[in-house]
Amino acid sequence: MQTQKNELNFNGQNIYVGIDVHLKSWTVTIRSEHLEHKRFSPPPNAEALHNYLTRNFPGATYYSVYESGFCGFWIHRQLEALGIHNIGGKGTVRMRSTLVKDIEQNISCT
Repeated sequence: MQTQKNELNFNGQNIYVGIDVHLKSWTVTIRSEHLEHKRFSPPPNAEALHNYLTRNFPGATYYSVYESGFCGFWIHRQLEALGIHNIGGKGTVRMRSTLVKDIEQNISCT
């Protein structure tokens, strides 16, 4: 009998992450180009988010956006170091229906 092995493979796909940053919590919205995957509150650190993304969307290219505000740019530096392309501090984040558009506009301007 043959066995079938199902592995997740998101090579060539973009995953967009909007992060609403607060002092002790983050609210994260994850989208692909075609659907909203999930809105949840992971532990407030870049490594936990990275682990979630690589476990659930292996091989994808990750883009994130957040408004740096009070917390500065340490999150930006950590996300970038983990391979998540981040657009931090470039205006207000509209996380739901316009997240993909916001990220694409900011990427084309950099």
